[in-house]
Amino acid sequence: MSKHIRCMGHGLAWIIGILMLGVPGGCDHPLAGYDSGELSRLVVSDASRGLEGDVDRPVVDKTRTGVSKPAYSPDQIKQLEKMSGLERYGDEPADSGPNLDGSEQHTAPMALARALRIAINSNLDAQVARLLPEIRQTQVTEEEAAFDPSIFAEAEFTEVDRPQQASSLNGVPIGADEQFQDNATLEAGIRKRLETGTEVTLSTTTRHVNDKTPRLEFTPDPAWTSDAGLAVRQPLLRGLGTRVNRARIELAENAQVRDAIETRLRLSNVLLETQTAYWELAYQHYQSATYNSLLDITQQTLDELNARRGVDVKPIQIAQAESFVRQRRSELIRSRVDLRNASDELKLRMNDVNLPLAGEAVIFPSDRPALPLIEATLRDSLTTAVRKRPELQQIMVDIRETVIQQDVAENSELPQLDLVGEFRVFGLDESTAGSYDNLSDDHMEYTIGLSFEAPLGHRAATATAKRARLTRQAYALRYRRVGQDVVLSVKRATRKLQSAYELVGVTREGRLAAAENLRALVEREKEGEALTPEFLLDLKLSTQQRLADAELREMRAMVDYNTAVAEYYHPLGVLLERFGFSVEPPRTTNEEGT
Repeated sequence: MSKHIRCMGHGLAWIIGILMLGVPGGCDHPLAGYDSGELSRLVVSDASRGLEGDVDRPVVDKTRTGVSKPAYSPDQIKQLEKMSGLERYGDEPADSGPNLDGSEQHTAPMALARALRIAINSNLDAQVARLLPEIRQTQVTEEEAAFDPSIFAEAEFTEVDRPQQASSLNGVPIGADEQFQDNATLEAGIRKRLETGTEVTLSTTTRHVNDKTPRLEFTPDPAWTSDAGLAVRQPLLRGLGTRVNRARIELAENAQVRDAIETRLRLSNVLLETQTAYWELAYQHYQSATYNSLLDITQQTLDELNARRGVDVKPIQIAQAESFVRQRRSELIRSRVDLRNASDELKLRMNDVNLPLAGEAVIFPSDRPALPLIEATLRDSLTTAVRKRPELQQIMVDIRETVIQQDVAENSELPQLDLVGEFRVFGLDESTAGSYDNLSDDHMEYTIGLSFEAPLGHRAATATAKRARLTRQAYALRYRRVGQDVVLSVKRATRKLQSAYELVGVTREGRLAAAENLRALVEREKEGEALTPEFLLDLKLSTQQRLADAELREMRAMVDYNTAVAEYYHPLGVLLERFGFSVEPPRTTNEEGT
């Protein structure tokens, strides 16, 4: 007996040691040291290859591109700015025309920072994007629940009434020829699967036996027997280690990271769309105000001509002036429609409860377009884009997923070799409590063994592992291919930014020239030049029209540049940070594979 107990002790000690200390994960996998950062550095190197010339040149440098020095003195520029440009229309919103519901016109001033803040919190696409990681977290919880302990119980009652052979001695029956017995069994326990692959079961069973067989007596009768024990199954090859058993959890976490990256991308899109809508609305306000001012000037000219009807103004000249008035009124009507549509577009992006889309309040952008310079170099821009672009981060997550899948597939190629062990103690008495009181190692049972199974050929597991390896290679190539797309998008955004900045300078010079032309015309008028119909119609009105067109071109260039700034930061993957919004960065972007 002592020999058996010592063997049992050694076996249980080995099993308990595995449970307490964990099991080794086996030999290191060839991909265990996979470094995703190395792939990122390779793409960064590819992105920077071929850069020559002044690599420290800022993306937007006012000394090389953009506004050129105008051929006017500071006093002249100050005078021209008063009669043209942004300052001309002040800070008042443009007249947006009648409301659809007949209510009184109402404008709502809105700063860009406030519009972006409302959009990032209230935009419906943004709200959906924020739910993606939370939805995926439920899947992570589901996979983690596989390692939660579970309880089990089973009850059974059996009544036995069956004939049986009866023993005899010298023809004298000494046993019963039938069996009468009532049996009741209750088993309960707790079972838990560990991340090492070990499955542990702690259970107890109690049985009630009431033997009614004639001519036979049992002691005790009725009797209660109880047992309690521990059973362990430990994989030694297939299914061994946390890397394999946590694979489904890690895949779910990987999917959560992918959704977090998608959330970041969608929020960046919301900011880009909101800013684009904001500056478009600013342009429409400016255009409507410009057309309204131009209409007033044309109407004033018509009034002057009507006052001289029959003196030196012919009816055809009156008709010509009236056609100018009608044309500019039609331009104003169309601009008001565009203004209200642009306001509704911004409302849609913001989804502000205080500015419902169905309402007729018109948003007035209180910020004016500026000329922020970009100090980063092209090399900096390309490097930042490679490290921050969500598309590349998502592929890196896909690569990590293939590494996990390959680990599982290669582990499944191993034979199934499990160590099984069980130890139980028993007790017997006339009562349930007594049977449990009598539990001791004087009456015990233990089992230690091995269970082996291996499919012939391993074709399924081998094919799965090969598919994972090839998929990983494909994703690595895809990462480099998308890296090329990133380089292309950054270069295009940079070119658009630089050209937009240059157009601001060109259109400003054009607007100053048109303003100077009108100023000179006004001086001629002050000096007593005859206000002939030709002067008023062919010269003055045409000059005013050219100035209005030049103002609108400059405003469009300013709006396009501010939009181009956002479109430049968007492909870099830093638009959120640029406007002061902090989103928790996803894990595993540039970390080592697993």
